[in-house]
Amino acid sequence: MTGHHSIAEAKSKFSEVLNLAKESPQFISNRGKEVGVILSIETYQSLLKVFEENLPTSKIQKFLNGSLSLSLNVENELTIPVRKSRDLPFFED
Repeated sequence: MTGHHSIAEAKSKFSEVLNLAKESPQFISNRGKEVGVILSIETYQSLLKVFEENLPTSKIQKFLNGSLSLSLNVENELTIPVRKSRDLPFFED
């Protein structure tokens, strides 16, 4: 059951309000207006996970995420040969 508490009540019975929050959200009000809510850590983490899963992603972010997963599956490393010196016709010694 969801609980509703004034700030003064929540302050004086903080431990009890925290224990009640394990079962359901506990709303805190100031002069009859809800100003906050106390949630269990499990409820908070669940809400955060849903929020993060539903964030919009840009095309570039999807591309980068895909590129990263591809690069993690590559077993060979790219070797870059040492650059050979070359004569520059405009600069003579």
